[in-house]
Formats: sequence, C-alpha cells, structure tokens
Amino acid sequence: LWSFDRDLGRYLAAFSAEKTYASFTAPLDFEGEVDAEDFLMLQLRKTDGLSLKEIHDKYSFTFDAPRMRRIQAYVRAGYAVFDGDRLRLTPRGMLVSNSILAELI
Repeated sequence: LWSFDRDLGRYLAAFSAEKTYASFTAPLDFEGEVDAEDFLMLQLRKTDGLSLKEIHDKYSFTFDAPRMRRIQAYVRAGYAVFDGDRLRLTPRGMLVSNSILAELI
C-alpha cells in the first residue's frame, strides 16, 4: 500500500521540488477490522444483498424487532426483497440506500 509521507515538512519539500515523495507501508489486514455495521453496509450495497444468518454467525449481530419492522416496511414500499434470510435492495432501494443503511445501523 502506497501513501504520502505523514511528515508535512518532508511532503511539502518534495512537492516544492516537484518530486514525488511516497512511502510504502505494509498492506492493511481488514479481516479483523470490519465490524458488523461495516459488513452490513458493504453487503447491502451488493446485488446479492445481506444474509442475516451470515452476519449473525460472523459478528453475533441480531436483527431485533424494530429492525425487522423496518425491513418489512422497505419490502412493502418496494425498496427491498427479503426471503427470511437474505435482504436485497431493489434498484429503487439502491437509490435511497444511504437512508436505509442509516436506519438499519
């Protein structure tokens, strides 16, 4: 992973001299860094959606009654499809996905 130097003085000196100054850092390990909310957000932005079983198995995240009522409201409004496990946003739901995600998180 490449990044610019965090030392502002060195970065500005390289910039002023019209040189590229970047440093190499080790790749980040996101496996342990992604939490349930990130997983939910990332999965719902994909066309195959989010498996409630998978998010529970990975993160012990359970959809409580208020969240399940929201999901049912999204289905009734045509924003989502839910088969009992997998929640998918419809094309219409993708247009308002940020609002849906904010309510589910």
